[in-house]
Amino acid sequence: MFTGIHRTPPLQVGSVTLQEVAPATADFTFKASAPGRLLITYFGYTNCPDLCPTTFAALRTALKQLGDQAAKIDIAFITVDPARDSTDIMAGYLASFFSSGWHALRTDDAAALKQVEEPFLATSSVETTFDGRISVTHTATTYVVDDTGTVQVEWGYPTSAADMAGDLTHLLQEAS
Repeated sequence: MFTGIHRTPPLQVGSVTLQEVAPATADFTFKASAPGRLLITYFGYTNCPDLCPTTFAALRTALKQLGDQAAKIDIAFITVDPARDSTDIMAGYLASFFSSGWHALRTDDAAALKQVEEPFLATSSVETTFDGRISVTHTATTYVVDDTGTVQVEWGYPTSAADMAGDLTHLLQEAS
């Protein structure tokens, strides 16, 4: 029925919080803001050469395909590279893909980031190579979370915009 992974039992992330830095500054809880809404969550970084921009481009197209229903979906982007991803950089990056409904989240505390990643089964690392280059790795999964903090669908990389739109349409119909 779903293109993405639908776990049994599903991941529960509704008790997880992290600091939102843009467009608001507040504690952010990983669940959709109200019944009938969805939260798409992604761990990545703005200097990512391939996974992040490809995923966000597909997601932008999927949201366009949903038309008015897209207004029921928010996007949470958690940087795994806070040393380079300032609030302004994250805000500009997200605004280049989405006109509204996005939340930039970050922490400089590596342990706090790991605590957020753990319930999502996500991982990341940032290392400096012997020649001074920064090497970042991260889980390339996109999570769709409902208003109870339940991960309804997980999309691996790559997932097409059409497949995302199909899953989101189904989830929004279920939530109505």
